[in-house]
Amino acid sequence: ISAYARAEPAGYPPRPPPSGPRPRNPEFVAAAAAGTNLWVGNIPFEWTEDDVRCFFGQHGEVASVKVLLSRQTGQPEGAALVNFTFPSDADSVIEALNGQVLEGTNRPLVLKHASRRGPGAAASAASP
Repeated sequence: ISAYARAEPAGYPPRPPPSGPRPRNPEFVAAAAAGTNLWVGNIPFEWTEDDVRCFFGQHGEVASVKVLLSRQTGQPEGAALVNFTFPSDADSVIEALNGQVLEGTNRPLVLKHASRRGPGAAASAASP
């Protein structure tokens, strides 16, 4: 039996074995290094990339947006990556909106600088 053999949820094809680290978008890597890329959690599940861009565009110049989708379902996870043109915009958005509860939700926004994922990223993200 293969080391990668595992039961998949009903209706999903079997996953291929990992072939190494996934390639990273060079634009995201550069933005994370520059401090302009934010991870935003607890956004409404129904928000599209345009909704996120419009909301955060009120607080700074947004260069790009990516709404994060679940790998299993393809549905929005309630999180997004928002890349600002200037690091000062990213910092001021965190200061202004982190912990704010959006109208119609009961979850506070969570904003933090995104970093490139790599070995040990999950462990460092879990530590306080």
